[in-house]
Amino acid sequence: MAGSKANISASPTATHVPALAIADRFSRYQPETEQPVRAIDAKEDKALTQLKDAWRRFKVYRDTIDHDMVTRLYRRATKSIKDCKYTAADVEKFSLALGEFKDEKAFGDKAGVFLSALVNKGRAKNYTIRTAHLDDVNWLCYANRKNVTIIGNIHECFANEMRSGRVVVCGDAFDVGSLKGGTIVIRGDVDAISGPLSGGNITIWGHVNELGIVIDYEWKNCTITIKGTGKRE
Repeated sequence: MAGSKANISASPTATHVPALAIADRFSRYQPETEQPVRAIDAKEDKALTQLKDAWRRFKVYRDTIDHDMVTRLYRRATKSIKDCKYTAADVEKFSLALGEFKDEKAFGDKAGVFLSALVNKGRAKNYTIRTAHLDDVNWLCYANRKNVTIIGNIHECFANEMRSGRVVVCGDAFDVGSLKGGTIVIRGDVDAISGPLSGGNITIWGHVNELGIVIDYEWKNCTITIKGTGKRE
């Protein structure tokens, strides 16, 4: 793309294609087989109860959330959790407990924005979020500034407006959004990287889809490395 300044290293070489070409390809990403999680006990406790109550206070009235709405939605999410006291372990436990709400309207958008608010407003620097039991979580790591490990797949608008920190995805990704800084490592495959991208580093250990990287916007000061080996560290 003319004027693009992104530094892209890929094996095989990435190919640029029209954005419409990705519209129906995410169907090939099947949800991960749900596995019993033994590392964490998601039993009810005071912190988990507080976070569930905050989730219920956080209302989403639209079926889908677009870029023009997400900032307002994020502010409402941060308001809903302002009196909650929680640790990084509580956030991980809550991500497991989210399965009970997955039939709610716009669940994928609400979950991603709410989890992003919990991470950004929490006191810890390092977080783990589990998504293997959830479908199509969008907007995860919105405006991120922390170190986050995601165990499972992610869907649309991942890391949109991310400014700093390091995010490792132990799974596949549909779409990486408007990155402004920080580091992203995706250990699985990626369907598309769309912008604008104005900073940061992205490393993909798996493959970009057979049609390559989709560029919708201008890229600046963002380094993307595609290993293309299918390796999952």
